[in-house]
Amino acid sequence: MTKSDISRNIFYKFRLSATDADAILNTIIDCMSNAIVSGSRVEIRGFGSFYTKACKPYTGRNPRTGENVEVKAKQLPCFRQGKGIRDAFKTLSERESS
Repeated sequence: MTKSDISRNIFYKFRLSATDADAILNTIIDCMSNAIVSGSRVEIRGFGSFYTKACKPYTGRNPRTGENVEVKAKQLPCFRQGKGIRDAFKTLSERESS
């Protein structure tokens, strides 16, 4: 599913104009992005949490040349699934195994 698919679903479900649906989706994404970049955790109950994880500096290797490369410390965006999604996948896998 792409951003335009989500926007289209908002458009149909709430009978909004396509412009309004895009504006709503862009506002939500901007709010979430700004919060995550500033170090805050974004939690959507039943769906999951977006957060950042600190990675320490380390010595890596350039696969092309084999040369050692120092990789700086960085923050990585992460997602942890919520109970609702976890349960949905559990139910799905139980149905597929039957």
